[in-house]
Amino acid sequence: MAATQTDRASVSVMLIVPDTPAAVSWYKTALGAAELWNLGSVAGLHLRGAPFMLHEAVPGRKTEPSPIEAGVNGL
Repeated sequence: MAATQTDRASVSVMLIVPDTPAAVSWYKTALGAAELWNLGSVAGLHLRGAPFMLHEAVPGRKTEPSPIEAGVNGL
C-alpha cells in the first residue's frame, strides 16, 4: 500500500548557527534549499520538502550553545 500525505511521519529540526543570514545563504547556494520564511535571526527553509529551521545562537544561553561553544564547526 502506498503512503499518503497523512500516513507520512515528518520531523523538522532547529539548527543553531552562529550567523543566520550567512547560514541561509549557504544552505540555499550549496544545497538548493528554499526559504519558507525569514525573521533575521530565525529562518525556516526546506530541502526537497523537508522543513528545517535555523536559529542564531544567543551568547550565554546555556541550553542552546552555539556550535563554537559546543566545540563543533559548521553552518
